[in-house]
Amino acid sequence: MTDDDPYTMVDGMLEKTARRGRRRHHTRLYRPHITCIAQLYVQVCPEVALSRQGESTLILKIRLAPGARATLWNAKACNAPYPETYVVGRSGIYSIPLSVIPGPPNAGTCLATSDGAFAVFLPSNTVGQVILPAAGF
Repeated sequence: MTDDDPYTMVDGMLEKTARRGRRRHHTRLYRPHITCIAQLYVQVCPEVALSRQGESTLILKIRLAPGARATLWNAKACNAPYPETYVVGRSGIYSIPLSVIPGPPNAGTCLATSDGAFAVFLPSNTVGQVILPAAGF
């Protein structure tokens, strides 16, 4: 907007000044009312990834459903949970020493969630990781 420009901003509104002879006429031009509505839907699903880091550490990446928890134990087969289990109650990334997971040493690791969404077995000789969106033994 220049000095010769008849438009000026007044209180956030555009005002036009017209000169007719010696009189000035003011016309307020209002900005149109703009309404923007946006919606974003995000679906977050439970997920689990199990891997071994070396001979003594288990890496667990888990996203649990609300209220669910995961239990881990070492066993040759995952037919039934070991009497004691290692419990994970929140989603996250965990580095778990195999020595704190109950069950026979040098066995595979079992994971089951309380909502039944996951039942995973990671053999003791597995190198790499097992990623499952939903599974059963």
